[in-house]
Amino acid sequence: MLRGHFKRWCLISVLAFVAIGAVVAASFMWRLSQGPVSLTFLSGTVQNAINANLSGVSVSIDDVIIEQDQASGAPRFRLRNIRFRDQKGDMIARAPRAAIGVSGTGLVTGSIVPKQLELIGARIMIRRSLDGSFQLGFGQPGQNPPSGTSPGSEPAANADQSGKPAAADPGSGFKFPETANLLDFVNSQLAASQASKSTLSKIDAVLISQASISLYDEANDALWFAPRSNLVFRRVPYGFALFVDASISSGVKPWRTEIVATFRQHSRSFTVSARIFDLVPADIADEVFALSQLAQVKVPLSGHAEVELTDKGVLTRASAELTVAAGRLGFPDYISKPILVDEGLLRLDYDPQSGDVVIGDSAIFIGGSQAQLQGRIQPKRAENGKLTGLGFILRARNIAIDTSGELKSPLAFDRIDFKGVAALKSARLDIEDMVLMAGNAGVRLRGRFVGEDGAIGVYLGGRIRDLPWSIVR
Repeated sequence: MLRGHFKRWCLISVLAFVAIGAVVAASFMWRLSQGPVSLTFLSGTVQNAINANLSGVSVSIDDVIIEQDQASGAPRFRLRNIRFRDQKGDMIARAPRAAIGVSGTGLVTGSIVPKQLELIGARIMIRRSLDGSFQLGFGQPGQNPPSGTSPGSEPAANADQSGKPAAADPGSGFKFPETANLLDFVNSQLAASQASKSTLSKIDAVLISQASISLYDEANDALWFAPRSNLVFRRVPYGFALFVDASISSGVKPWRTEIVATFRQHSRSFTVSARIFDLVPADIADEVFALSQLAQVKVPLSGHAEVELTDKGVLTRASAELTVAAGRLGFPDYISKPILVDEGLLRLDYDPQSGDVVIGDSAIFIGGSQAQLQGRIQPKRAENGKLTGLGFILRARNIAIDTSGELKSPLAFDRIDFKGVAALKSARLDIEDMVLMAGNAGVRLRGRFVGEDGAIGVYLGGRIRDLPWSIVR
């Protein structure tokens, strides 16, 4: 009898304990849904424990919190406003939130030994200088500029839904953050004589999630902005590897890229492999009048690119193979109807001697036939090294131009040769020589197109031979 009462009492106690636990858990999760829970009393202990097991860098945090993970909804421990400084006291990295993966054996001995670090919501700023060298730093979180604006400025009032303003100067006001160059710090750690005691020797991987990236290319005066990116930095025996998944904000629809970059310490060189998805040239070339207004190249490009460069930013090799999806080449109505593109394959190679981009063995399907395309893209630079224009030398063979999409009567050309220069800072396309041949009939032109007060001025002169009315029309 007593045994029965005891069992009943134990069962009721367990049920009551479970019920209380469920109420406490539900209350805690409800509290988390309202915002993070602060554990300030742990801040000093956690900060001291991390610094005790890192050399060459000091860590400071504002708070220890528990917050609800945005993806899974599960509670997570986080460090708020983490900052990393080198031995000189210079800031090398920071983020509004962070998580640290620790060594299990270290916990057994009562020490916090970081093995993996995750920075959440960091703002990364990269600058490529005129000499090709790179700087990488961390800006103040929460100030994410749209592509085409200065990272230190507010978004333009006339920005569209993609965050891109109608007009802006990419290089105006770009201010690199008051932080040390992270690449210099990483190089010093890799080259340390006592590598086993360096900071990187203890951390296997650094994850940077939900980051925004601003990259300013000073030579090309271009600013790229990736509002939401994920990066993984891993230490490897020969140097380090970086994995990037980013969505680039440009035009109406962002395009995406996946990048794997490796740095080899012995050769002081980078190898970059990138996959590109749905890149539309007209969207990223908004400052090139010839590609964004005169001839809008609205064809999505996807494919793969390989790049090799030195640690000083000198490009030694680059190649790309891109598939061309269905799209169009748009022109102003008074010049031509849009030319419809079915599909194609574009092969690009970098010529290190001239600095040109070589178009080789490429094919574009237009009007139901395959057009062969070759040529060169020649960067035009000022004395200070800044890009001022793009020279184009294009040779196309067996072209059938379809403007109706019905493939009934495409306009056929045996060859089209083009040589000209598209200016970057002015709305101008200079045609040095352009030849269109269909059998014995042909047109040879030279002149220029100039953007003037919202319209396009056409200044052309040339020769005509046996030109049929179908071509004129």
